[in-house]
Amino acid sequence: MRNVLRKMRALLREPQRGAVGVSLTDGGICLACLAGHESNALTEEFQRREETLHLPLPPTEAKESLWQAAAGVIQVALAKRGWEKSRIAVCLTEDEVFSYSREFPPLSEREMREAARWDLLASLPDAHEEAAYSLDFRRVGEREVVLAALPREKVREIHRAFSHAGLCLASLCFLPTGAGRQVPGTFAADGMNLAADDLPQEEDGAAFLAAQELLSREKNHLELLPESMRPADWAFGRLAALLAGIFFFCMASIYGWNAWRIHELQGEVQKTAHEMTLLSTERARMEQEAQEDGRAAQKERQLISLSKGALPCRSLLVHFGTRTVEGAWIRGLRVVDGHAVELEGAATSYDALADFVRVLEEDKGFFRAAPVLKKSERKQEAAGGSLIYFSLELKI
Repeated sequence: MRNVLRKMRALLREPQRGAVGVSLTDGGICLACLAGHESNALTEEFQRREETLHLPLPPTEAKESLWQAAAGVIQVALAKRGWEKSRIAVCLTEDEVFSYSREFPPLSEREMREAARWDLLASLPDAHEEAAYSLDFRRVGEREVVLAALPREKVREIHRAFSHAGLCLASLCFLPTGAGRQVPGTFAADGMNLAADDLPQEEDGAAFLAAQELLSREKNHLELLPESMRPADWAFGRLAALLAGIFFFCMASIYGWNAWRIHELQGEVQKTAHEMTLLSTERARMEQEAQEDGRAAQKERQLISLSKGALPCRSLLVHFGTRTVEGAWIRGLRVVDGHAVELEGAATSYDALADFVRVLEEDKGFFRAAPVLKKSERKQEAAGGSLIYFSLELKI
């Protein structure tokens, strides 16, 4: 698992061949190439010296082109050895940096930073131009603090020279006197595992310390390269691509899930439609049976109604049959309250209906009162003719 995490972290970090320390000497350049590695525990770093180079510095016509000429020589030397992608740390000399040491009372880190800033601003030639300098400080003892400042214009000149040469400038470090610059044996004591043959010579100490500080987790130098000019440790392009890949993977997963659910629901709908098709014949038969049962129940209710009236139904029907006239006939008969009869019928004309009502009025021996015409309505029949539907109420 740790190896997987280490590989993932390596993929998301900017690739670097190693660290190269640079220091300028009288008429020459000293390069110290270190290869950094990580242990399996991901907590310990060790370095291995690859090569030490002493390069002549070509003569320059103007002082401003010193770092441009140095960057060109360094680029050629590193390109020959495949180290042109390495991160470079330039060790600045005391002649190039405005520095001094001062004792402060015991303060917290935040208070010490603020006190060092104000002390530096009070000591600089242009104190009112804070943005014109790159500032840093480092504790040396319990009370002693080393303060350093470098003009921003000088910083931009060095950074521009290495950028034009296609090199990655990662640090402008200043190593104050007494920080271990003169003692080669301090490399092994400072967490850097070097063999005896790898220990630097005294003249290479500044370049080696600059490279070591670039690879070390604990910083013992003053950093004068603004953070805005330092290379990024993480490959933001790869991080953005990873996040975009995760986003599109999630969107594709959601889309695939929705598509699968839609496919399942469509299958269920088709299955239900097929079952409904198979049941359509059975449903039609059941509806027909329900209609027949309704008609039978209606007839049953009519019979029950006649039975409740306690009237001789057969005699009543026979009597009404004897009183019908031509063009009128009875369609329904219902007894209400035991002595009232509601008669429904149809006639071919109002004259036939009038004759039928007159016959019933003349039958005073059977009916206690004259029939009452409750309603009559002419309706057009499908055959083309029309009939008059009527309803009479009679009291027996």
